[in-house]
Amino acid sequence: MAEINYVVRDLKLSHEGVFDLKELYKLMKGWFNLHKFDFYEKEYFDVLKTDAKDIKLKWEVERKIDDYTKFVIETDIKINDHRIVEVKKGDKKAKLSSGGLIIKFTSYLRQDYQEKWEGPVKKFVRGLYDKFIYKERYERYEEEIKEETYNIFNEVKAYLNLQKFE
Repeated sequence: MAEINYVVRDLKLSHEGVFDLKELYKLMKGWFNLHKFDFYEKEYFDVLKTDAKDIKLKWEVERKIDDYTKFVIETDIKINDHRIVEVKKGDKKAKLSSGGLIIKFTSYLRQDYQEKWEGPVKKFVRGLYDKFIYKERYERYEEEIKEETYNIFNEVKAYLNLQKFE
């Protein structure tokens, strides 16, 4: 079974108000594509209420680093009381989203994702390999995935802070 080592847990940002959900989706998916992550939408739920709906999305993106390690970033997106509102955007009117937005990022290293080191003897050897040979590379990988997680977090945060609608 693949080994999972968490690096960043539950890095969360919240936004209340009007935002452009389509542009936010494009921004995030574009960032993941630019950084060569494979994108998987694991969940999509929407619960209808009387005059709004709650939306829940779960994404998992991963990038193969070597034959032993993958970077994985899980993104949970929740929108409470989602409504479509019409606002002025420059000279034009646009239909945007309104509600409470919560985005949570969790990142980890998935090691032995091909499960080549299964069995009692191989697991023991893998433990020695991880502890003595792979240690420096592993620490470098931890720093890289942490940096990338904070980069996408800051990108989304900046985007949401820049949006101003009348």
